[in-house]
Amino acid sequence: MAVWALLLAIALVWGHALAPGGRLAVGAPPFQGYWRFQPLPLVGAAAYAAVAVAVLPGVAARLPWRVLPVSAWLLTAAWALVLAIAGGPSRLSRPIDRPHEYLAVLPRVGQDPLGWLRTFTERLPTYPVHVKGHPPLMVLVFWGWARLGLNGGGWAAALVIAVGASGGAARLVQVGAHGQQPHPPQAQ
Repeated sequence: MAVWALLLAIALVWGHALAPGGRLAVGAPPFQGYWRFQPLPLVGAAAYAAVAVAVLPGVAARLPWRVLPVSAWLLTAAWALVLAIAGGPSRLSRPIDRPHEYLAVLPRVGQDPLGWLRTFTERLPTYPVHVKGHPPLMVLVFWGWARLGLNGGGWAAALVIAVGASGGAARLVQVGAHGQQPHPPQAQ
């Protein structure tokens, strides 16, 4: 944490040196916008991290094996939420709602996802940068999600967090499937 804090401080000082007056704009992402340091929203994330580092290894050592993957998923999803809402609850879906993200393409899929998929490569130059740089599956996943009535950035963010948080749990399941549980089963 101390090294991370030092690197953050160096980056902030360096950024201010590069952008006198606080404006860092070179006309290309990610160098657009204003430098903004607001430590207060990060207090929750720092507290969560401190508790996790201090408490969770001991708790994990005492939990039954079958509970560990679910716990890992829940704690990872909670960490993602704490980071996402550090700037306020409205920030949770903001990154995914932007016009250069996946959701902006959903109207072009319309009622014919297979037709959209057939023409994906020929229409690639007309799509936002984020969609151009990835295979089309994520757009189709969000399209299906919207068809289930789960429209908008909030639901899309929830899906991304839920699936992303499953990585640690999946690794635990994989390790456990090979008999390499991180701690021995509890004695009876």
